[in-house]
Amino acid sequence: MSKILISNRGNISGKNPIKENKVDYIEEAFILGFDVKIDIWAKKNSNNQVNLFLNDEEPVEEINLYWLFKNCGKLWLECKNIEALEFFDSMQFFNYFWLENNLTTITSKKFIWSERQPIKNSIAFQPENKEISQCLGFCSDYISNYNKTD
Repeated sequence: MSKILISNRGNISGKNPIKENKVDYIEEAFILGFDVKIDIWAKKNSNNQVNLFLNDEEPVEEINLYWLFKNCGKLWLECKNIEALEFFDSMQFFNYFWLENNLTTITSKKFIWSERQPIKNSIAFQPENKEISQCLGFCSDYISNYNKTD
């Protein structure tokens, strides 16, 4: 069975904090055939409309909803604040999740997402040096080290 290969923030062969969670970098990972897990924030503006942003620690790069819809089949959205979770909960198109202070969660598309391994039929997050033979897929900063038959 073919494994799901997910780049963490667009990283392919190691962390790159300057480029990760940026649209161009994420699209490079798409071109190489990977899905991508991104960190996403939502903030309401003065008109009470929601603006979306990418980054891990705080909202930085604004992202438009059209780009997200266009790529929703390849994106795994880690909601970084409650506003993002509530925003994506109102839409059925996206595969999103919340992971505050936890090592395991279930995404909106019913995938088990976990740093704890082995868990049968899960997505192994940062699986380096863990037992992963029963996983459905992997998400890593080093996703080029994995192949669809691992």
